[in-house]
Amino acid sequence: MEETISLQELFEILWKRIIWILLAGAIALIFAASHSIFMVTPLYRSTSELIINTGGDRNYITNHDITTSINLMNTYRDILTRPIILDEVSSRINYFYTGLELRSMVSTANVGNSQILAIHVTHPDAESANIIGNVVTEVFSENISDIMGLFNNVTILTPASIPRGPINANMTRNAAVGFVGGVAIAVFIVLLQHFLDNTIKTDDDIKKIMQANVLGIIPEMSIEDFKKRGG
Repeated sequence: MEETISLQELFEILWKRIIWILLAGAIALIFAASHSIFMVTPLYRSTSELIINTGGDRNYITNHDITTSINLMNTYRDILTRPIILDEVSSRINYFYTGLELRSMVSTANVGNSQILAIHVTHPDAESANIIGNVVTEVFSENISDIMGLFNNVTILTPASIPRGPINANMTRNAAVGFVGGVAIAVFIVLLQHFLDNTIKTDDDIKKIMQANVLGIIPEMSIEDFKKRGG
């Protein structure tokens, strides 16, 4: 006969092991928090933004200019991570990074379907990410006109600033994920042990398996019980 279990019975099974379940969650929480603190190198990301347009010196911008600017985004993004830009950045900053090393720190992204180009610099030090981000933005805006032959078409919208916190070491989030994961694993193990355990523990188990009423139960007695009864 197929065994079914109610929500109440399921709750009772888990409640009997609640201390063990919470302990497993606490251990996982401590492990996740320790990993975030001692084993993960914090990375900080600065972001600066440029506006790309092809209007030149005109006081107005047409829809054609906007479409052309958006189409140029991929070209500008590729140029920004080329040696022609990053080698110049390397010569201006007080860090011993080559242009190739800087390339691994710099990334770009289009902001929606707008004419805004975001420049991200990721570095283990927040202040260094800010400095490198601003130098990259300045060098690019100064040199792109000569490279592309389009003048006054790049404007710095937002300079880089010092990041407030790391992007990869959120200890609170990691600890919460660790706790939930630990609890989930513990619950799975408790339920697995219960359903794989075929031993008879109570008279209810006898009723379910034998489909018969229990006529009597022999109580379990200790040596102390015998002594008390004998006395």
